[in-house]
Amino acid sequence: MEAKTKRTLVGLGLIIAGGTLAFLAWRKWGNKTDEEKKADEVDKEKELVEEKKKETGYTSPKPKANDSFPLQVGNRGSNVEKLQVALRNRFNLDLGKWGADGIFGGDTLRLVKSIGYPEQISKSDFDRILSGKYTASTATAPSSGLPKQTFKLEAGKLGFAKYGGTQVYRYGTGKFDHFTKKGADLGTISEVGSSNVVFGKDRFDKKYFVRSHNYVAVLT
Repeated sequence: MEAKTKRTLVGLGLIIAGGTLAFLAWRKWGNKTDEEKKADEVDKEKELVEEKKKETGYTSPKPKANDSFPLQVGNRGSNVEKLQVALRNRFNLDLGKWGADGIFGGDTLRLVKSIGYPEQISKSDFDRILSGKYTASTATAPSSGLPKQTFKLEAGKLGFAKYGGTQVYRYGTGKFDHFTKKGADLGTISEVGSSNVVFGKDRFDKKYFVRSHNYVAVLT
């Protein structure tokens, strides 16, 4: 009888755990925009094509380009590739696993949003990105918490992100760690390199860095 009760309790526990995971997955999916949901489907398609290529060596012919403006999730072609190259070269952003593949998927969507652009890229937004310009909401104008003057970067000073979408990397590995919002506290500067800015150790005994002086402001 006791063993049967235990089995019943274990079964109920598994059902509850499964239901909780399903609910969390549903809520996460429900919080996504339509474009983000479309991006998930595009990325799944990329994975399937990659798996088929590995298994059989077959490379499917390139689908017909459909990259007229506005550019959005699912578009593919030379304009999308130009957009991706600009995100990498002009904004120093990591394109992720697929690189500049000319397909507007999840990574491209995430990156354009990280620098303040909408989910659908108009021709004027496209031209601004190719020129390395942020949107008005993430442009060079400092946030309310930052001074109009950018002071000299020096070790020991507190650094802040000048722009939304600033990327922070793990020192010593060069691996991407996280994005920051405009005006975010980056920590105390421990070193100013020829191009990058290194920030002091945190409670996990790690260091971080931003790749360009242009992305960092100090208060004093």
